[in-house]
Amino acid sequence: EARYSTATAARLGQYFASDENAKDVVDTARMLILNSNINYENIAFLEPSCGDGRLINEILRTNDRSTTPKVILGCDIDPSAVEKAQSNLQGTGVIIKCQDFLSTDRQQLLSGAMESEHSSKPIDTKNVPLKRRRLVFDDYNFDDRIAETIDDLKLVVVGGPPYTPKSLPEKFILHSVLTLGAEIVVFIAPERSRYEVDKIKKVLNANIAEGENRWSCICKDLQNSLFSFQDNVVTQPSILQYWWKKK
Repeated sequence: EARYSTATAARLGQYFASDENAKDVVDTARMLILNSNINYENIAFLEPSCGDGRLINEILRTNDRSTTPKVILGCDIDPSAVEKAQSNLQGTGVIIKCQDFLSTDRQQLLSGAMESEHSSKPIDTKNVPLKRRRLVFDDYNFDDRIAETIDDLKLVVVGGPPYTPKSLPEKFILHSVLTLGAEIVVFIAPERSRYEVDKIKKVLNANIAEGENRWSCICKDLQNSLFSFQDNVVTQPSILQYWWKKK
């Protein structure tokens, strides 16, 4: 199996999260979804630097009838990683695209998503009238609109952006929210990212109208900072950072 040299893999930031940390990311995203009262039939999970798809595997592993999202997709800039992810996730209905995340828009990423195996039927992406259904789960009243267009999907972005160049994790957050309209972002991020929170929060909240929910962030220490790099286990000082609109 061909793979990049160590120097090239390091430049692309191909450090893959441990199973334990992948589970932490997904569990945190699911907690925020529950707290936000969002119906899973409205949700698109996106992993913007999916590598071989191991974090998406964690999303699939923890699905049940009440927590299966409308769409699951991943993208990566590396064609060989995309090919491996497509092979690993074959038959799951997950969409994997070879794209530079920071150069995409919502339409590019989600085009075709509504026809994935996670949808009950192919749906036109034009302005289709919405079905309505009231869902209650553990005393939470969910958003009762069932997503039938790209614009209706609630985007939840999860993963671990490359740590280099230095500003890349912050750019992934800003792109997720400002360009793609994400509702929730949960990333494994370098330790230094905790010192960028106030700056990012200022940008995200700059154009929010009075009375709207404002963006909040929590940084949490990981139980370990272990990553797989070229089949070796390495340490990268890291945190779990999650963003959501606080009510």
